[in-house]
Amino acid sequence: MDPRRGAAMDPRRDAASGEHGEPGGHSHGEPERHGEPDRHGEPGGLRERKQARTRAELKAAADRLFDRRGFDAVTVEDICAEVEISPRTFFRYFHNKDEIVFEGIRPRLAQMVEAFANRPASEDAYQALCQALLSVAGDPDYQHELRWVHRLVSSSPELLGASLQHYRVCEDRLVDLVVARSFGPPAVTAECGAPFLKAGGLLVVSEPPVSVGSPSGDQGSVQPERWPGAALEQLGLRPVQLVGEPFAYQLLVQQRLCPTRFPRRTGVPTKRPLY
Repeated sequence: MDPRRGAAMDPRRDAASGEHGEPGGHSHGEPERHGEPDRHGEPGGLRERKQARTRAELKAAADRLFDRRGFDAVTVEDICAEVEISPRTFFRYFHNKDEIVFEGIRPRLAQMVEAFANRPASEDAYQALCQALLSVAGDPDYQHELRWVHRLVSSSPELLGASLQHYRVCEDRLVDLVVARSFGPPAVTAECGAPFLKAGGLLVVSEPPVSVGSPSGDQGSVQPERWPGAALEQLGLRPVQLVGEPFAYQLLVQQRLCPTRFPRRTGVPTKRPLY
């Protein structure tokens, strides 16, 4: 097993240990009572702050190492050495090092879903979605995080595959909305996303940063070099609109159900993209 991935480790193992403010000390069936002492005599609020601090330290250490060496060259053990904790503790916070990269993206994705759900009932789904996307995309902190994620994903084939999985966080909340939080090849993203959609559903793809005022970054435009209509037609998709600037989201509508031959087996969309 590749130690960089950490997939073989169970983040719930040895949950009773108290190393470095880590989670643990209560069972899945017993809710944690905030503010009450735990079995070590620590108030619940203090314990939670320690856990949050350790999680933040792990992310900060990983960010520094990824910037310095690149994602693929950094192992879980390297990150643990920076924070002076054991790998066993690491896996109580993150399943693998991929999760750290998207740590800042997931909350924003949840905010977008919440904003979409809270839009006025008088708006149609398309209008509500555009407003929800814009409410998140304008945040400078989010824009900074997107730049960092884009740089890592662009330089790591290993991370590219993982990035395509992170849109699934929205599936339970928005049945006919697929959000692709990746900067992967458009053809791969489209082929992986279209089969999830019913007719009339929307595929929303977070696009790489573009220069303000550039032709591909104009509000409302479609980037034909990335989303060619003729090629997308075989998936039942049609590009609709580019929302946001400079961090944009490409909207594509599922005009009809995606043919059952898609997606092709694992690895084929990347090796032999549709366009």
